[in-house]
Formats: sequence, structure tokens, C-alpha cells
Amino acid sequence: MTPLLFVLAVGQTSTSTAPLPAIESIIITASRVSDAAGASPYATTELDIDEILNGRPTLTLGEALAQVPGVFVSSRFNFTQDTRLSIRGFGARSAFGIRGVRILLDGIPLTLPDGQSQVDSIDMAAIGRVGVLRGPAGSLYGNAAGGVLVLSSVEPTDRTEVEVNNVIGAFDLVKTAVTGRTRIDNLGVSLFASRTRFGGWRENATAEQFITMARVIANLSSKVLWTSQLHYVRGPQAQDPGGLTEAEFNDNPRQAAPNNLRFRTGEDLSQIQFGSRLVAQFDAHHRLEVVGHAGVRAFDGNIPFRVIEFARNFYGGQFIYRYQDTFGDIGTRTAVGFELQGQQDKRRNEGNTDGLPNGEVLLNQEEQGTAFGAFVQQKVALFDAFTILGSVRYDRSDFDVVDRLVADGDASGERIFDQLTAQGGALYAFDGGFEAFVNVSQSFETPSFTELVNSAPDGGLSADLEAQKALSIEGGLRGSGSSYAFEASGFWIGLDNELLADEDELNRAIFVNAGESERVGVEVFGRWSPIPELELRAAYSFLRAEFREPERDGRRIPGLPEHRLFGRVRWMKYGFHVAGEVEYVGRRFVDDTNDNDADAYALAELRAGGRFDFGHGLWADLTVGIRNLFDVTYADHVRINGFGGRFFEAGPPLHAYGSLTLGWAQQ
Repeated sequence: MTPLLFVLAVGQTSTSTAPLPAIESIIITASRVSDAAGASPYATTELDIDEILNGRPTLTLGEALAQVPGVFVSSRFNFTQDTRLSIRGFGARSAFGIRGVRILLDGIPLTLPDGQSQVDSIDMAAIGRVGVLRGPAGSLYGNAAGGVLVLSSVEPTDRTEVEVNNVIGAFDLVKTAVTGRTRIDNLGVSLFASRTRFGGWRENATAEQFITMARVIANLSSKVLWTSQLHYVRGPQAQDPGGLTEAEFNDNPRQAAPNNLRFRTGEDLSQIQFGSRLVAQFDAHHRLEVVGHAGVRAFDGNIPFRVIEFARNFYGGQFIYRYQDTFGDIGTRTAVGFELQGQQDKRRNEGNTDGLPNGEVLLNQEEQGTAFGAFVQQKVALFDAFTILGSVRYDRSDFDVVDRLVADGDASGERIFDQLTAQGGALYAFDGGFEAFVNVSQSFETPSFTELVNSAPDGGLSADLEAQKALSIEGGLRGSGSSYAFEASGFWIGLDNELLADEDELNRAIFVNAGESERVGVEVFGRWSPIPELELRAAYSFLRAEFREPERDGRRIPGLPEHRLFGRVRWMKYGFHVAGEVEYVGRRFVDDTNDNDADAYALAELRAGGRFDFGHGLWADLTVGIRNLFDVTYADHVRINGFGGRFFEAGPPLHAYGSLTLGWAQQ
């Protein structure tokens, strides 16, 4: 794990074979000021391909991110709700998808202009590197950057490789993934396709998904690198079992909520997205990067009493100019750029009668959102030991809605949010590979389109919801050597207008601003290999998130565990590996009043396997695993302020899986 940088994998590979030649040192760091070997004053974590895969089924982001301090992932088994990802509490309130965290794949944003992120087009089996910037980064990435998740695909290598992975497991889990990579002169190509079928442990929890990812990397010259990618996802079925009351959870955690069965809750979606990036290194000082992307998404979903349909077009572009130079013992790096994103949604809701649309049109409107951001960032390195970094950014978000159902009144309207954010940080590098860092950062988060629409009872956009704003102060120490790495950091975050979710009888999340709140936390990570064959790894997170307003002062922010601990022991020799993992999640309150909570739990997993080489480039890798080893009953996900006390979604009991990969590499 490299705590100094995380890379958007331009011209790098996650395998042991040689990568496609690329412009020297063309990398992008957490700070967006390119830096081939320097450091940044942020708490960051990087996972390589071995730490992502390691014999796991690769069903969700949560499998890999559980080992990252400050990150909490829930809803790992409800494909309708999508993975719930929070970083230092940002994103925990999300009713669906991911909120409050900026996500990029190979430099292409997966976060929409309104701050909503969808990761259903990602298969972790195709990812070669994951980087996490833990903490607010509004002046670096704009709206909804309470943290940043950077994903990088597995890179093409200098030879042709083909892999076929098959996963089978409990609850009718069947997953097949095919990967191909090759290189022809200065052109590298990666192809990936997968099909996942999951029967689900709970009632009404079946899911099916097809994902295709393609990527091309080309050195157009010694100074110009071009990459393009295409992602397609088709989810013809993803059922939603819904939340249970405490009594229902204790009686039979496997059951679905009655209304979810009656109204056949679930979704059907498809999405395709294309992106391209051009990087030009003019000389030792000047570099230019241009990014463009566009996509379409179609969604049909059933919730109690309603059938939801929307069609979305989304697009965006980015322009960044970078300059670097050295003046004696002072190195300077500058980045100046702007970004533009847009989305257009056509949304229609009908009444739901026993799972079928009944023809009663409840909502019919067109929504358009645009987001513009301009930024400048400056990094100065003094005498190879002291580094300072500062950035300023301006963002403007425009949301418009045109009401097409005017019989009950015209609810057309517009909301505009604009924000100036800044950041400053410093890092000092000691002898022996140790570093101390400190930073002060701001972030902001506008309500998403869905939050604005759901919170307007008569259609249109809510006129009351305001953007959430945060100020963060952080400091930490880290170091690494040949057999160890560690990082410890502490932070304070103050928030104004924190967005909180309530739930109505339609299972829709209704949002309000909560005034002031604060978060205080400590994060510790350590890795140690006493001998080459053995690795010990641990990550601990403490987070106390409380309201600071008269009505709720001192109450905890729901959905966030105060304590979380991850530990792993792994032994590897002669191609065989054995790993044991444990994850502890502390108690979580599930409502603003703190009257109800989800119990703490600890999950254990054991897996073992080996790699077998047959010669002529043929090989196989077999892994078997057991999850929830001690058969714990626990709430994998909680629905904050769930209507009627339906807070709890149970995770599966003890279950097993197996993974077999067959591969061939050109000799």
C-alpha cells in the first residue's frame, strides 16, 4: 500500500509483465498536481490488484474497501439499493446509490453534476488499482467531494493474456467473467465482460447483471498519450426486499417487507458511457490534459404505490494545464483548469397496483442540471523535505425542472447553488521514510435532483433544501519500510446545513437540512511482514458524529458506527495462500432521535487456495472461502428514519463460495 499517492494508472500496470510504454511520469495524484515521486498532505490509501482480488468473489466495492480506515460500506447484498459507501461519514445518509463521495474510473467521472454516483457499471474483477482520498476535497474535485474514490482498470501488458473466472456460491450465486488484454506496437487493448446471477438470501432479493468494459491506450507520439473507454451495464432484474421492523428482524430476518412483496419492488436498468482522455507533455515544464465523456441511462423501478421511469443523458469535459519547474532548492508545480458537466432527465411516475402501472400519472417532468468548476492549485517543495500545497475552486450548479403535468398546477422551477472552496496543507519528510502532514480543507454538497424532487410534495424542486458545507482540520503521521507501513491521522469536521434523510410511506427519502453538526475521528492503519511468507494487516476507525443544534444537540448522526476494526492474517508460499479476516462494526443509531439502533457485530471470513502452472502459458487459480464464519445475525444495512420503524436489512448467515480462474499468457 502506498500512502503517499494514488494513481489514475496512466501507463502503469497491475501485473508483473511490462506495461505499455507511456509518457514518462504521466500520473495523476490525489492533489491533481502531477508528481512522479513526491508526497501530498492528505490521508490517502492505495490498494493494488492483489489486495482487491485475493480470491474474493468481487461482487461489490465493499469486499476491497473493508480494509481501508475511515471507509464504511454497507448494503453489500441488495443490488437495488446499490453499495452504500461513506468516507468519514460523508455518504452515510444516501437512500440509494452513493452520495457525498466523488468517484472516477480511469480519470472519467462516475459522479453526476448533482453529486449522485452510480457504480453498478463497475465490476471489481476488472479493477487493477483503487485509491481513496479520505476527507473533504471540494477545492480539488468540486461538488460532493467529502472523499474521493479513484478506480483504475487493469492495464494492457506487452503480451496477449486471456482469463476466465467462474464463481459459485450459496444463495444461487453464479458469476462468470472473461478478460482479454493485448498490445500491438504502441496500442494496448483491454476487454472485459461478466454475468452475475444472485438468488439472494432474503425473499424478493434476486439480481442479474451483465457488464462490459473496453479500454484502448495509444502512444500517438513520444509526447502524446490517448486513452478511450466504453462501459455498458444491463441489469434486467434487481429485487428489493425492503426494511424490517425490529420485531420482524428478530423473528425472521430473511423475510421481505409485506409492501415490497405486494408492489413487486425492484428495478430494471441499462447504461452505456464513453470517455476519452488526451495527455500531451510538451516539454519538461508544460503538460496539457483534455477529457470528454458522455452516456445514457434508462431506469424502470417499482416502489410501494409508485412505478418510476426515467431516461437520462449525461456528459462532461475537463481541461487542465500543468506547469512545473525548479528554482535552486525549490520545486514548484501548478495546475489550472475547468470542468463542465451536464445531465438531462425525463422522469415519469405512475401509480402502482400490485406491481403493475395503473395508468394514473403522478409525476411527469423534465430535469436539466449543469455544473461548472474552475480551479487553481499550487504545490511548492522546499529543500526536499518540506512541501506546501494550496488550492482554490469556484463551482456553480444549476438545476431546472419543466413540469409536464400542469393539471394540478405548474411546478416548474430552478435552483442555483454556487460555492467558493479552498484548501491548504503542509508535509514534512523526516529521514528514514517518515512523514508528518496537516491540512485544512472545505467541501460542499448540493441536494441531488432526486432529493430536490422527493422533498417537493407538489412536484418540481424543493425551495427549502440548501447545500451542505463542511470545514475539515486534519493531521497525521505515516511511514514505510521494506516490511512494514503505517499511518495514523486525526481530524475534526464541522458541518452546516447537514442533509438528513427521512422516509415516507412510499419508501422515498425526504430530505431536510439539520443545521450544525460535527465529526471527530481517529484512523490508524498498519501492515507488517515479519517473514516474506506472512503478512499482518489492521485498520481501525473511530468516528464520533453528533448534531450541534438546539433541537438535537449531542445526539449521534444515524447510520455511522463509532468504532470499526478490520484485521487480516495472510500466509503465502509455493503458490498457495491462506487468509483469515475479521471485521468489527460498532453500534449504529438508525434515527435522528437515537431511540433505535442496530447492534454491533463482528464477521469472520476464511479462504484458501493456490495457483497451478501447467506450462506453455497455461495456469489455474482455485480459491474456496467461508463468510460469516460464526453465523452471526446482523444488520448489513440500515434505512435511516425508515417509515413505520422499518430500519433493518439483514446480511446473510454462514455461507461458502468457490472461485476458479483459468488463464493463458502468450509466451
